[in-house]
Amino acid sequence: MEDIQQDFLERRGMENKKKITVGVTDNNYYGDWVLDLLEQYPELKLNLRHMSREEIYDNLLTGNLDFGISNSVEYRNQLDSQLLFCQPYQLLVLRDHPLALKKSITIEELAKEPLISLPPSHKDRMIDTLCLDIHFQPNIVFEGDSDIMEEMFHSGIGSILTCAHNRNQWMKLGDANYTVLDIEGVTARYEMHLIWSKFRYLSKCARIFKNYVLNYYHV
Repeated sequence: MEDIQQDFLERRGMENKKKITVGVTDNNYYGDWVLDLLEQYPELKLNLRHMSREEIYDNLLTGNLDFGISNSVEYRNQLDSQLLFCQPYQLLVLRDHPLALKKSITIEELAKEPLISLPPSHKDRMIDTLCLDIHFQPNIVFEGDSDIMEEMFHSGIGSILTCAHNRNQWMKLGDANYTVLDIEGVTARYEMHLIWSKFRYLSKCARIFKNYVLNYYHV
């Protein structure tokens, strides 16, 4: 009934739903484009919520979210999704790190390398996803929030598992101060998906948001 009412109001030019509510599993997903989106469409009002994948699925089905942005997606017959990007996992090290002269490392070398990570309480953290895919026990020497991670990383405490999408958040110095290493033998990829309900009505502003995100990632 709510969907029918929204459709009716929009057809009469009376649609006034400007707020788009989006659940995200990683706060880095939108940093590159959200300011540009709001500058292009100042009528939009965005509400971004940090959630797990399961929370995103549930809230999309109940109508509490308009969209979800998740690093992976499970098939649900009531949900639709679009892959935005698919990138290999990488290891970010400082330029003076012993591995900095290499272009890639093996899984065995990665398992021995001291790593800095977000805490286990962080929803869908990258290191857990990779561990499930390649079945190795990481040598995590520090877990904390992103600000402390950045400080520990630049102090030489350990390296950071990342991908092209989110590595820039850790690179606060010039690019020449860092080396990015590929991980040999890993076929798993870090993915990002836009998710929405198949059967709920998308308002005009929701369609603007969806088209912008898909166009941004050239989907």
